[in-house]
Amino acid sequence: MLDPVPQQPVDLARSEAAAPPEAVEAALDHWRGEIRGLPTDVFARRRDPAAEGCFSASLTVPSLLATSRGVAARARCWPAAVHLAAYAVAVAAYTGERRIPHRLYTSQRTASGFPDVLTCLSYPTLAALDLTDDPVFGTVLSRAADRIGLAMKHAHVPYDQVAEFVAAEGVRRGRPLRVATEVNFLDHGTQSCHTRRERLTWNAAPADWATAGSDLYLRIYEWSDGVTLALQATAEIMDRDAVEQFLRGYARLLEAHRESGVDLTVSQAADLVGFAAPVSAPAPASGPEPAAEAGPAAEAEAAEPEVETEAEQALATVTAEANGLAHVDPADSYTTAGGRVLRLPRVLADLHDLGWAGATLDHLAGASPLRTVASRLTRSSQMGNPR
Repeated sequence: MLDPVPQQPVDLARSEAAAPPEAVEAALDHWRGEIRGLPTDVFARRRDPAAEGCFSASLTVPSLLATSRGVAARARCWPAAVHLAAYAVAVAAYTGERRIPHRLYTSQRTASGFPDVLTCLSYPTLAALDLTDDPVFGTVLSRAADRIGLAMKHAHVPYDQVAEFVAAEGVRRGRPLRVATEVNFLDHGTQSCHTRRERLTWNAAPADWATAGSDLYLRIYEWSDGVTLALQATAEIMDRDAVEQFLRGYARLLEAHRESGVDLTVSQAADLVGFAAPVSAPAPASGPEPAAEAGPAAEAEAAEPEVETEAEQALATVTAEANGLAHVDPADSYTTAGGRVLRLPRVLADLHDLGWAGATLDHLAGASPLRTVASRLTRSSQMGNPR
């Protein structure tokens, strides 16, 4: 029989709600600053919206364990920082971008003060590595360790508000801010990787993950006798060959730094990873972008408001009711109108009850006006409970 659990999620929530407002606001300011400096879409030069499906592969490299630990020991940092640095340089090599955003899973169980609570305390914290000055790998590694420290220091905030900041920044720029890559370092040091040589494995396409709205998910498994790099990527940003080249290039990059005398710049490391330069049109510049200015067309639209469709009326009404708002303009995005991210499941459920389908959490949490989201709505074949 299991012992009683002394801590419950409600205890953690009560503690978080009692945090000093000034401390919470200082942490939120950190995330506002992080978000303002992010590129709009790190994969813009590689993105092919017409591509469908996704790919999943894993590369196990026994020698990478000693390599990554050796690099970490010289830099006096955690192996997770070594892999985050390698990830950033590999993405820079693939995309041509030099400011690399990511969502890094960081455990907050000990720092929360509630180590025994039965809830997830590993947050996909948002951050970016700035490589615009073409630093050497040692400098990238130092910055990665700093970003991990800052992410963990400022992680104790209402996570929904960070998502709302991302949406608001997308509205300010006039296009959605896309940060849909996750990095997860997993310590399985008591288990074996069961191979003595490098091994590439193609896995079944992760159908459920493909519907979650992510672009890329990299998991780094550290075993007792090796390291496995497991990559999932949508076909929209990577084809099958690119997935394999990313994994092998990532491993080559780390192995090149096995000896202390090697310290490649980002440009040199990009040559080692081996991707050809992106051939599509240049992506928007990294960092803050000016808000879109209203031209004659926008002024004309403001002078002659569009007649709301039935779908727009339904979405505006449901958004207002779910968030306790007096009025919602379909020309606004969900968050601009005052909608809260935590209320999104209720909004979708209420739409379903009214017989509407086609919108997702990502659609509503982004920068698109509600009018645009409503254009995706269709009458569901399975009507919910009539209002």
